[in-house]
This record gives sequence, structure tokens and C-alpha cells, in this order.
Amino acid sequence: MEQNAIIELFRRRDERAIAECFTSYGKLLHRVAYNVLGSHEDAEECVSDALHKLWESFPAGSIMNLRAYLVTSTRNFALLKLRAGSAAKRGGGEYALALSELEGCIPAPHGVEEMVEARAMAKAIDRWLAALSADERVLFIRRYRMGDSVSALAEEMGSSPTRVSKKLYNLREKLRKHLRKEKFLG
Repeated sequence: MEQNAIIELFRRRDERAIAECFTSYGKLLHRVAYNVLGSHEDAEECVSDALHKLWESFPAGSIMNLRAYLVTSTRNFALLKLRAGSAAKRGGGEYALALSELEGCIPAPHGVEEMVEARAMAKAIDRWLAALSADERVLFIRRYRMGDSVSALAEEMGSSPTRVSKKLYNLREKLRKHLRKEKFLG
């Protein structure tokens, strides 16, 4: 079912909306949560939580991209669960590794001033992403937003993990250079 039809089901409070969301986006959402948590059970719970949240409090404004909204919501539930420690006991997931790769590029905010600067940095990163080729942008987002493994990305791209790792390294270096130019890094 198309996004607009699913959104209309939510607006009409039709319970089929959740089933249609699960049919259309369930595998993707499970993968996103699993990449963060490393546990299928926790991933299923996060997908369920994200769909339940959407059902309970469908945004008053229009959702332009239901897929992106659901991915973000699922990822946020997974991160909350990871922080709570329930999934960490089972080993965590690919997402922690992906974040560690970005540590040299993007410092973590600690206070109010850092939070404001982090928002400005996010806008700078958005500008940088917009300037990338579509393939580079997809690769970066799939790795660092969705937490896909290097091996899974390599398989989908018909490439070797070494080549994908090199591409990701080059993208991180481009990002680091961009953030230095924008005065976010010294």
C-alpha cells in the first residue's frame, strides 16, 4: 500500500493502518532496530513501540515521508532501549561500531551551549550530505544513520568490505574537512 493511503488510514483511525505499516515497512524497521540493539526480540519490541506511538499520537501536521518518520522513531526507541541497558547485556549491535567510527569527526554535546552548537553542526552536516552524490549519501546514511554493517553494504553494492570501508573512511575525511571549514573542528 502506498504511503498516502496508509497515512489516510491513520487519519481515519482505521486499525488496518498498523498492519499496512508493518507489511510495507516492518522488515526495514526491524533491521534498523536490530542494527542498534543486536537482538531480534528487542528489535521486534522497538518496531511495535514505534507503530504504537504513531497510532496513539498521529502527528497533527502532515508527514511528508512516512518511511523516514518510522525509521527515525524506531531508531529512537532502540537508542532509548540501548541506553537503558536491557539490550547492552546481550552484546549491543552494529550501530555502536558505526558511531565509534564517527567519534573523530563529531564531538558529543555535554551542556546547553554544546547542544545549540550540535544543532548548528547538524545543519552543516545536512548541507554536506546534500552536496554528495546520491550513492555517497545513501552509503553514509545507511551506515551511520541506519547502522547497516559494512559487509551487508558491500554485498548489496557488489563490492568488497575493504572497498566499502575505504569509501566510508574517505567520506568521514570529507566530513571532517567540511566541519573544519565550517569552524566546528579545530
